[in-house]
Amino acid sequence: VQDRICEAHPELAFRHLNGGRPLTSRKHTEAGRQERVRLLREVFGERLPDAMTARYVLGGTAVGVDDILDACVLAHVAWLIHRREAYRVPATE
Repeated sequence: VQDRICEAHPELAFRHLNGGRPLTSRKHTEAGRQERVRLLREVFGERLPDAMTARYVLGGTAVGVDDILDACVLAHVAWLIHRREAYRVPATE
């Protein structure tokens, strides 16, 4: 039985990885994808899957590259929750 539920939002998670600052480019643009991949590489290093390859494996156009990047950042949030290193927004005492 689970005693709590945690919710996460990809854009807030990317903002956290960006030192609390909003990202500069929209996620559907090439600049936005590059910005997000750069942040994810800081977390996952070489373990970060190539989003285009993952998209192809998952069915081509059925999955967007931005969806794959969002899933990766949310996997990182799940790890932070597991380690009890995640925090609430807005922060509460």
